[in-house]
Parts: sequence; structure tokens; C-alpha cells
Amino acid sequence: MNAMLKQILILLTLTIIASCSTDDVAIVDPSTTPTDSIPTPNDSIPNPPPIAPLTPDSILLKRLVISGATVIGSVDTLDYVYDGLKLTKIQGDENVEFTYTDSLITQIFHSFDFSNRLDLLDYDDAGRLSGVAVYFASVFSRTIDFVYNEDNTVTYEINNVNDTTPTEWGQITLSQGRPTKLERHYWVFVYSPSGASNSYVVHEVLYYMYDYKKNPLRNVIGLDKITLLNLVNIRMYDGIYVGGPNNVVGTIAGAYTYNEYDYPLNVVRSTTYNKQYFYE
Repeated sequence: MNAMLKQILILLTLTIIASCSTDDVAIVDPSTTPTDSIPTPNDSIPNPPPIAPLTPDSILLKRLVISGATVIGSVDTLDYVYDGLKLTKIQGDENVEFTYTDSLITQIFHSFDFSNRLDLLDYDDAGRLSGVAVYFASVFSRTIDFVYNEDNTVTYEINNVNDTTPTEWGQITLSQGRPTKLERHYWVFVYSPSGASNSYVVHEVLYYMYDYKKNPLRNVIGLDKITLLNLVNIRMYDGIYVGGPNNVVGTIAGAYTYNEYDYPLNVVRSTTYNKQYFYE
């Protein structure tokens, strides 16, 4: 799988104290267990830890399996690794590692075929993502800047280091803190076999719809703070979800199924891909 598509599948985009279930502790039922296997008061057996119920607050995404026409090699599997409530790594053919400062994600490191990418994240005094410095193969390459406006919009620019004009720019409209509209503009360069080149600007308007179900990574610390990065950089952060605590349905029709706690189990988009979610 090529590096760019791998980045699309992995992040950004993107768990908890591994949530316990009754499978984690052996429970003895005297009514159904032979008496010679029941511990006696003289046995030196420590008290078992309490069993954490599988509740919405202790559910973590453990694995995401993506298959379909957009996946080179037919199937891609992403495994999510946690330290408490913090996401530390997404493991696939390539890996993504997360570094925290307190409750904020301040570094995201991608390692993929033949290269790597490091994102250094900055926040304003209100704890909002304000800027990202991007390094490709340890070379400072790009900046992403966010400006928060009083009318519930956020303007952004993506600038390559050696360019005099932005590579991409636009405006995000928020409702109750969630993105509902993205107006984006970006340059496309076309090169001919003769060596001649042409360029033009693409203008897009994307609308985001939400259901009342749950985001697969809603319990992970810090991911809600980088929603805007996921949104404007969705081509590299598709393994992480926009939308805050709710599941984003998007503008492309898809058939979702959910578990008893309203977390997605499967989404089918017949012309693009299928996703299966596995939790712990």
C-alpha cells in the first residue's frame, strides 16, 4: 500500500485503562462448582479486583478493519493501543504514535514506507488547537494555522515553507462546538509529459451531519481538541473521527449498525469501503 493512502487510512485518523469484563476474573459459583475446587479460608488467595462493567464510559475502540475498493490490498487493519484514557499508538502496516502534555496531544508521529512525518501541535490559552508545524523526514515542511472568530467560525491556512501563497485555506462553521460546514480552497498542479505545468484552485463546500449515536473514540483524552486538524487534513487522518462525542454520518450515504451502547459496529458504503469496529 502506498504511503499517502496509508496516511489516509491511519489518521489522525486515531485507550483507556483496558476495560475489564467478567472474562478478566475467574468467578466461582458454589452451586455449580465441585466442592474440591472451591478455595478454603486457609488458601492464600488475594482478593480479586473489582469487575468494571462494560458501560459507555469504559468502551474503547480496539481494532478497525477497512476493506473495499479504496483500499489497496483489499483489507487494512488498524489496532489502537492505550495508556489509561490516552491513545498512545495506532498500529497497522505503518504506525502513528501520540505524545501528550498533560491532557493535550502535542506530538503525532507517523512512520510509513521509506519516510516519516512529525506533527507538533500548539494550543491557545483556552485549550483550542491554534497551529501545527509539520516535518517530513525531519525537515520542517508545512504549517497549519487556525483563527477562531466570534461568529462560531474558524478560518485556517495551510502553508508550505517555500511557497509564497497558501496551499489550502478555508473556513469551518461550528454548531455546539461541532463542525457542520467546511468551505475549502486548494491548489491543484497538473504536469504534462512535455514538462509543461498548469495550476488551478479547487473550491469545495462540505456539510457534516450527525446522528445521535456515539463516536468510536469518544472516551479518548485529547482527541476532541484536534477535531479541526482531522477535518482539514482528513486525507491523512481518516483513522480518527471528527464530530466530538457523536458519530459523524457525513454527506455520503452509508448503512450503520450499532451495538447495545450505540457505538458503531459496521458501516457499509457500497462504492467506496466497509469498516468494522471492535471494542474492548
